[in-house]
Amino acid sequence: MKPFVKLILVAALGLIFSLGLQFLPQVNAQQPVLAISKIQAQLNQLKLLLQNNQFAYAQTLLSRISELLKQLPTSCAAVYAHVNLTENIMNLHRQEEKGKVSQSCPRPELINIDNLDSSVAVVYPIILQGYLEVIVKFLGSDNIHCYTNKNVSVSQIDEAVINLRELMRTRSTLPKEIKTASQQFYDWLIKPFAAELETEKHRDKSQIKTLVFVLDGCLQNLPMSVLYDGQKYLVERYAIGVTPTLQLLSPKPLFKEKLNVLLAGASNAPSFAKERLAPLENVEVELLEVSKVVDSFKKLENENFLQENLQKWINSDTFNVVHIATHGKFSSNPEQTYILDWNKRIRVKDLDTLLKMKDLTRASSVELLVLSACETAIGDRRAVLGLAGVALRAGASSTLATLWQVNDASTTEFMIRFYQQLKKPKITKAEALRNTQLAFLKNYSDTDYNRPYHWGPFILVGNWL
Repeated sequence: MKPFVKLILVAALGLIFSLGLQFLPQVNAQQPVLAISKIQAQLNQLKLLLQNNQFAYAQTLLSRISELLKQLPTSCAAVYAHVNLTENIMNLHRQEEKGKVSQSCPRPELINIDNLDSSVAVVYPIILQGYLEVIVKFLGSDNIHCYTNKNVSVSQIDEAVINLRELMRTRSTLPKEIKTASQQFYDWLIKPFAAELETEKHRDKSQIKTLVFVLDGCLQNLPMSVLYDGQKYLVERYAIGVTPTLQLLSPKPLFKEKLNVLLAGASNAPSFAKERLAPLENVEVELLEVSKVVDSFKKLENENFLQENLQKWINSDTFNVVHIATHGKFSSNPEQTYILDWNKRIRVKDLDTLLKMKDLTRASSVELLVLSACETAIGDRRAVLGLAGVALRAGASSTLATLWQVNDASTTEFMIRFYQQLKKPKITKAEALRNTQLAFLKNYSDTDYNRPYHWGPFILVGNWL
């Protein structure tokens, strides 16, 4: 099977999640059962089509599946339950992997996120024609809270996303402007559940510390950390993660006893000129300073930052973090998702082999992929799926990246602080990201680094532990 099949499967997850929840207003009691039965049959056909590289037919079949999903009931509890149908797509990915590698090769562990830490709440905003549905699930409990807002349309949300994203991408934008624009999203997505989030208790009596978002459509283009409640940004109250599915790869905390990091990047590569991109003047400083924080490292810098060298080092050592500082772009289109090495583009489909070991007797050890100078494609409603595809192909359980390109110097400072936080015991990757963002927000009043332009675009996709 071609390498980019996995990215198609990830895209299928997003397609089924977003289209499949646009339910018909009324169905009889037998229709859900019949629809689910048909969906299972269609998924089996989808598997065969993908195995035979019949991607055009597979795309048609996905459209049929989305139509069947429309026949599912409208109740919020049922919505949450039926979202688990997407796990079948992940199973297809697992079966595809089985056919590709030796049976003796250890494969990533998969787990449903509902089985994880009860101090986490998962937020599902679903954009439908004519209204917005938001579902909040408290992990470790049966509590599901639902809210339907019939006073907002798809076009209103799209317009608000474009406006807020442009404000955040502009360095000169005043924080007051961003707060005003982002408060609208807080009111839509969080405010209906704010009291429950603050008071919800679980079996271990822990309060909610982390919010994990499964974002729909254009909402993927916004960092949830900047949502403003009138007094504080959301990141001031919670650690925040994003996941494209209900399952995680390797749902374990980062092994912090020894951070072995592969550092790679370029400051002014010939490939930058080919793409008409500016130099990244602080990359050398970034790689140097990060190397001082971690336990051990290998470095591929400037002319040594080549695809073949990256492959060589991945196969010669066991890295639990891969840090790449270079230009790149994420898109839901795999042909437009890439990073730049010294000479050329490394496309997402090449990462399938690039960041995985040739020694199949060892499990891939990459727990965190850091992409410090990349951005998502403007106007792509599903760009985060492209980012998730990068992590999936790298065998990484999570990715730290930026939704837009940030000032080079502030990114360097951000990364240094992030690794300092990451080294601390008993905090998750999401908490390390939050602490770094809070440091920028509170400690840089003498510069403009405290503005969301600098700290806002960093998002953690995948395993937040």
